[in-house]
Amino acid sequence: MKDGRSGYRRMAVCLLVSLAAAGLCGEAPPRAQQRANVTLSLLITPAAGPTLSFGGWACGLGVGEGLVERSNEFTLAADPDTCRAGSGTASPEIALLRHAYVWTADARLVESTTGRLVLSASWKRFTRGPEGTPVESGGGEIPKLTLGEGDRVLLDYVSGSEGSCARSFALELTAQVEEDPALAERQIGYDLWLVHEVPGRKPASRRSLLTAKHGQPATFAFPKESLEGAAAGSSVDVEVTGRVRGRLRADGSIDLALMTIRSANYASAVGGHGASENGEKQLTVQPGEAIRVDLPAAPRGDDYLTQRLASGMAGHSFALILTARPVS
Repeated sequence: MKDGRSGYRRMAVCLLVSLAAAGLCGEAPPRAQQRANVTLSLLITPAAGPTLSFGGWACGLGVGEGLVERSNEFTLAADPDTCRAGSGTASPEIALLRHAYVWTADARLVESTTGRLVLSASWKRFTRGPEGTPVESGGGEIPKLTLGEGDRVLLDYVSGSEGSCARSFALELTAQVEEDPALAERQIGYDLWLVHEVPGRKPASRRSLLTAKHGQPATFAFPKESLEGAAAGSSVDVEVTGRVRGRLRADGSIDLALMTIRSANYASAVGGHGASENGEKQLTVQPGEAIRVDLPAAPRGDDYLTQRLASGMAGHSFALILTARPVS
């Protein structure tokens, strides 16, 4: 492995929202916007069973597109007393003839890159009013919702009444980047190094070789590092874990999303203290190009325990060096 000073593209990784807001991380290079599969599902939790996905409404969207404009107005309907549920294009008036609750909803894809999807969402919940007319009993709007691939968010929730066969119903939104079938079975190899540096000493490094399908995450976990130089009678253990997800591009480059968790634990005869921080960096690389991501030196905070932990980590720095290339 090359020395960390030899021509790596260097990037700082933001751990904690406050660091990102302070502008301490450079802007990521332009990323290719990708289509995404966006799904609105109805979840049912029976009175004596696990939560089940009834199914719902799924559509592939490009950036700027919404579910309703790509298809028809869609309704999801449920009745907690009978556990009956349905979905389709029937109007709320028609769906309420058989169900106690009916939802209409829409979701729009705002941004879609590897590891990060930004959507907007809106929904309305109806119940049966006088003479069977629909009455809006709930709803909401989220102008900007940021999800990782496969993340799930509940938009709405309804509890069943005592003695009903369903304890609850929920409206759920998920999204996933839409894969190119020609690339779905390709494999990407990752050569990942964790470098531990202390002034005046030769850097120490550990290596992890990973392989995953195009678009699928590969997880890593480096062994704990026990830091020398901590206060007398104490120790600080640092552990770096995370995942990397890559996608091949038509021009031969690779989109990467590198998520890192750094955990530090301080132990002494009078007690211990730990802190974990995480962050994600998105970038585009050429096959075989080495990227160095420097992790923050220590947790930030004004409280005594965090300051003690930072003191124990003083003089130690950690970085990840990542190379990715297609292997099949």
